[in-house]
Amino acid sequence: MPTSDTRYELPPERISLTGHLARRAHKTALLQDAAGRVVADDSVGALLAFGRYVAAATVSYGRAYYQPTFDAAGAVHTEPDPATGMPVRVEVVSRKPSLRTELVVEGSGWRVRIEETIQGTSFGFGSIGMPSPTKAMFTMGAYEANATGIMTLELVPLALMTRVRGRGELSLRDSAGNLGRLTVSRRGALIAEIGEARWEESLR
Repeated sequence: MPTSDTRYELPPERISLTGHLARRAHKTALLQDAAGRVVADDSVGALLAFGRYVAAATVSYGRAYYQPTFDAAGAVHTEPDPATGMPVRVEVVSRKPSLRTELVVEGSGWRVRIEETIQGTSFGFGSIGMPSPTKAMFTMGAYEANATGIMTLELVPLALMTRVRGRGELSLRDSAGNLGRLTVSRRGALIAEIGEARWEESLR
């Protein structure tokens, strides 16, 4: 599940912020997996798949070709994931005092909502960071899963180009009583732990 194809997220013909966020979230096969695991009564697997989706849908790795154009408050963009056909809807809820966006994906009997709030920028060692408090929910029948934390995008100016990378941490929990933690490093290493279950993968 690599997320390093920034050319898709930032196509040559230019794209708006809502379009960029929708394309970044075109990894909805993970949500199909989560729904299937709910049906199979595998709550740990469902929470893991949901957490992986939230992380992958909120970070990018690769070349920062340009900055997407900003949409006005209330702007909505809906675009189907080419891999699954599932529409991903992104709305700019507000632009002041913080940029707040809402992303929604709905499947057969389930719904996912991700809210991100970009509160400003921070400056680190050779990078510009945009921390974003993130709240996400997956619901399917009586099952509910939640992910909360801060996901950060960093722009790294280099001699010939600017690159983008992500990092962050999410707390995971669900209505079945499972608790977990997921981290993403600047190198794109994702590590998730739910009870005794552990998952590692690269987002790059």
